[in-house]
Amino acid sequence: LCSQKRELSESTLSYTKLRKKTKRLNTALFLSAKEFEKYKNKDSFFDICFLPIEYFEDKSTVTERVGVYIPPVIFDGERERVISLLKRAEECGVKHALITNLSNIELLRDFKFEITGDFRLNISNSESARELMLLSVEILSH
Repeated sequence: LCSQKRELSESTLSYTKLRKKTKRLNTALFLSAKEFEKYKNKDSFFDICFLPIEYFEDKSTVTERVGVYIPPVIFDGERERVISLLKRAEECGVKHALITNLSNIELLRDFKFEITGDFRLNISNSESARELMLLSVEILSH
């Protein structure tokens, strides 16, 4: 029992060290670009506003506070289109990506987005959070 407690505290300590390196940001997910348009030019409580990937199909500029929301399920037939839209978002200057599924990490490996994990990843303890951060997820949203 004592060795289990020691192992747990060591993994928690490792998570704490990783967590200190991460940023604490207020994020929002707008599923409608129309709703986002109302707020994009105003001072906002949110540091990053995530928008559906389709938003970047015909947008040439975005603000620094905008991130791309990766759909939780991407079928094989949609993969190339999603990759194309991710390239477009990156070309527009988007620096953040919101994931809701662990498979999204693999999809983003060739991009330079800062990855934010959504609550749907079901990370409920420090060990899970530590493992996720080791997989390059830099921020966990609440």
